[in-house]
Amino acid sequence: MKNRFLFLVAVLGFLLLLAACSPAPAAEPLDAAEVDEPEEAAAPETGGDVAAGGGLVLPNICELLPVDEVAAIVGGAPASEPNVEDYGASFQGCWYDFNLSDGSYDYYIIYVQPASFLEVVFEDSAEPVSGLGDRAQLKWEDSEEQYRLAIIDGAVGVEVIGTRSDVMMQLARLILERL
Repeated sequence: MKNRFLFLVAVLGFLLLLAACSPAPAAEPLDAAEVDEPEEAAAPETGGDVAAGGGLVLPNICELLPVDEVAAIVGGAPASEPNVEDYGASFQGCWYDFNLSDGSYDYYIIYVQPASFLEVVFEDSAEPVSGLGDRAQLKWEDSEEQYRLAIIDGAVGVEVIGTRSDVMMQLARLILERL
């Protein structure tokens, strides 16, 4: 009798498991009349320039600074293709990874955004940098073990994050020249 009870419990458990794992029934296709069409097209996910609030055109940084050109400045070989950081109309960026000849790893992240987005960065204490845009400052972030360079040039904000400040300055100058 006890074995029969255990057998029934096992069968019931198996059936419950089978029911839980079976695929859900397919949804019926919606009629075109039932679908609400968006009135405006969404911003492109990657690729071309995007207009930010205030009419600022945000470039695709990975196209603006080709990886081979950045590699020549860094002095390393690309570890991977640059990654587009696309935040739609808010800001655009690109992440570059490099393997250096000494076997170490190096990276740089570059963002272009409306200048107003970077105002909060200037509230922190950091070292002012002359010769880059209207205002620029450089800060070492201990917790991340990286530098952060913030530049405001008119309505444009440029942020460069990386491990070597000299490389960051060169990349920032190129970005400002090409915007």
